[in-house]
Amino acid sequence: MPELRQIADGMKRRFFGRVAATSAQPITLPLIKRVRRYCKTYPTTAQRVVARLYGIDQGRVNEILHGFRDGSSWEDKLKARGQRVK
Repeated sequence: MPELRQIADGMKRRFFGRVAATSAQPITLPLIKRVRRYCKTYPTTAQRVVARLYGIDQGRVNEILHGFRDGSSWEDKLKARGQRVK
């Protein structure tokens, strides 16, 4: 069976790392507060517009406002990274 293992190893995808550099800024607590404050002040603004305003992805705006699918929030993620959250 060593031949089969060699064939299987040859068929695996190789990971070469990230192709492009990240272009969005990291999510921080001050950014979360600014986005939430803006959305509360201007509730009819589209998330796409808010995302462009703050240089983040539209999906990140949605996560900031509504949380993640697993029920956690950005505050939970920042705490897990060891950042202080008030």
